[in-house]
Amino acid sequence: MNHDRAQSALSERMDGERLKPSAARALEEHLETCSRCRAFESNAAHLRAAVRIRTAEEVPDLTARILAALPATPRSVWRPKRSRPPSAWIAAALVIGIIAGSLSVGGPFQRPTSTPVAVADIVRGVRAAADDLNSYHASFAISERGLSALVPERSLSMNVWFSAPGRFRLDVTDSTAYPSDSWTPTDLSFVSDGAVAYTTGPSGCPAALAVELCPPTRAVTQERTAFSTEAPLPADLILPLDTLGSSRGITALGAGTVLSRPAIRVQMTFDRAQPLFPFLRLGGTWRPFFSEDRVVVWLDANSWFPLRYSVFPSADPARRDWELRFGITEEQPDRQIFGVTATSLQTQSPPAADVFAIPGGTGTGAVSIPAIPSRVGFQPATPTATQGLELTSAVVPTSDAPGGPQVLLTYSSGLSYLKVGERRGGRGEVAVGSERVPIPGGGVAYYEPASDTRGRRVSIHTSTGDIVLESNLSREGLIDVAASIPVKGLPLPSDSARLTKDQAGRIAPFALAATLPEGYSFTSAARTLADGVRGVTIYFGQPNSDVEGPQIAIHIERSNALPAVAAADLSTLSIPGHGQARWTPGSGRLEWIDSGRYISLEAPGWQLNDLLAIATAMKAAA
Repeated sequence: MNHDRAQSALSERMDGERLKPSAARALEEHLETCSRCRAFESNAAHLRAAVRIRTAEEVPDLTARILAALPATPRSVWRPKRSRPPSAWIAAALVIGIIAGSLSVGGPFQRPTSTPVAVADIVRGVRAAADDLNSYHASFAISERGLSALVPERSLSMNVWFSAPGRFRLDVTDSTAYPSDSWTPTDLSFVSDGAVAYTTGPSGCPAALAVELCPPTRAVTQERTAFSTEAPLPADLILPLDTLGSSRGITALGAGTVLSRPAIRVQMTFDRAQPLFPFLRLGGTWRPFFSEDRVVVWLDANSWFPLRYSVFPSADPARRDWELRFGITEEQPDRQIFGVTATSLQTQSPPAADVFAIPGGTGTGAVSIPAIPSRVGFQPATPTATQGLELTSAVVPTSDAPGGPQVLLTYSSGLSYLKVGERRGGRGEVAVGSERVPIPGGGVAYYEPASDTRGRRVSIHTSTGDIVLESNLSREGLIDVAASIPVKGLPLPSDSARLTKDQAGRIAPFALAATLPEGYSFTSAARTLADGVRGVTIYFGQPNSDVEGPQIAIHIERSNALPAVAAADLSTLSIPGHGQARWTPGSGRLEWIDSGRYISLEAPGWQLNDLLAIATAMKAAA
């Protein structure tokens, strides 16, 4: 991990974002030897304290309540309930809904009303619509309640544009009448044109300060030729490909009309709906949301565009404790706290080209395919099957950033996209994905589910370098595309410690037998060696997207004592059947000793009762 990535990870962690276990470990290892990044962390902490510190609310001791709520025996199905700081994201509890209605892939009125239709039909309809959309422009009104006692309600507007291939724009304008100039309006802009993106948003400086003392806005223009996107694309505002990437966690409620259009109403938790809120990540000031808050979305019954979505407080009793933590007055489940409603929508005329102009635009390094070998010294590997997507751009980055591709090919059709990046001479350093998947010819590739800021990814390590694919295609579709690239996928050099599911099961059968939330399955396992102590770490995840649930890691090694204290926010408790345990909420880690084994269970962003339920199930299976 280099300085830039370490400092970016530190900022994410301070903002409450969850780091993957591998990234968290790499960060800690980097901090041990890097005084520069330790100083960055210290200075950033002091700065945040200076501008944000206030009297802390009392937080009740919930251990007794949590333990009392645990079942005496493990449940076969359960729903994790998690709370995170307002800028962070956790996956929601998962349910499957079925509606007795008239939905079909082509629209809602082509099927008898007595025919029940699964939410999967909506998912297929959204997926089918993605390839045909070439242009889009919609305006939305945003209403928000509960930001603060001084600003109980806010009004904002949003415009979203899209033009194929791959050009987006999102503008948010804050029209709220604030009580004083110390409040900075949340005016945001994001423009993406191929490999270049531009963002602006409040810097956090009070508007009353002079520009020379504290610039009121930030402006970033960047070449997005890394293997993944660097800013959240607003694609789900147009068509909810990630939000409705699967039926898990979605309930269909009924039909109605929005903007004089027939519409279908679906419901999910706030965390499940997170791709619908990309503007919350661009900057500015926004109210916090509880992970289980209820989001109701109205979808155009023919085009599947989101026309309206509303957030209502969860009725879960755990929300009362969350409100206390964030100093929020009790909010009623039937009162909307956040709403986004379309006020106009048109797809007939492509937006003007200057809508997507990048201020101070930079060169993208676009080249023709025949010219690539003379620029980089090799002919890039290309897929022979692209799921109907067409090559729309080829980019040779103007700066050879470490870890980035030397060539980036983009294939698209409507909102569907595929990026194929290649870097020669690597030894697997830029490869991504923890799940090893076979591809034809005896080769292997590595798969990683989507997150709220990037698509699904597959990496292939070859004898000449690395190829990384990123896409919003389905898991199966993306793996098929990767399999069509005429290269032999080799195991990563670091793969010697990797275990198959059967091998992991023989070492720690109780870990694989643990009761997990719906949809979770084994993704990978590896032997570990730290300070001369051998162990094994087993990972579980959701197949399609991290939005449906973050990765779960179970680590086991021989030891009769918990390791030295490594965090300031840990606490101790007793787990029935296990004895004393240690809980670190910042990393979502529960640790204990069982029969001469040290066991840690890590799921960033989850609450203690979630992990206690898994730990109890592991004990029962041991």
